[in-house]
Amino acid sequence: MPHSRRAHQFWGTYTKDLTADDFQRLFTRDARDAYDYFARGFDPATLRGLSWHRRVFVQSRLLFIAFTSRLSPARRALFGVAMVCALIGMAKLFSGVGLTYLPLVPFVLNVGIPGPSWSDGTFWLLGGFVLINLLVLLEVADRLSLKHDLEIAREIQLAMLRTLAPEDLPLPVLPPGSLPASWPSSTSATDG
Repeated sequence: MPHSRRAHQFWGTYTKDLTADDFQRLFTRDARDAYDYFARGFDPATLRGLSWHRRVFVQSRLLFIAFTSRLSPARRALFGVAMVCALIGMAKLFSGVGLTYLPLVPFVLNVGIPGPSWSDGTFWLLGGFVLINLLVLLEVADRLSLKHDLEIAREIQLAMLRTLAPEDLPLPVLPPGSLPASWPSSTSATDG
């Protein structure tokens, strides 16, 4: 099979069922829902009166703490190690102060601005790192939100069961093979 056909087949499989609406929803609704989920405990009064750059820093810090506090301790440690490795990697890619070229139009037009200089490809690497962290944040928010919804449903079911009289309760479902050997089973009735 030629390489171009394999690449086309891979691309078709990878993007199957992807629509522009799904992609847009990822950055509009899903990201906002994840932010709202993690920002539930934020006090808006702490952010009022701060300058925009200070507010972004405080909000990012609060979001980071809210996100990592919902991870298990082992996952939190792994995430922390990953963040430290990324910071060390960024420090290693720092090459001094000078003109930094930012892509105005990717691969076509770069604009030089004075500031810290980084090795080529650093911003692409940083962009990938940010997008992967966004994906992890969205997935964790979905999982925790679903877990919370299932816990609420379980509490509702238990509350409903408590209101029923014992004779109204359904019979328990037993796992296969848990009946005593002397009881007839559905398989022994069909064997004879």
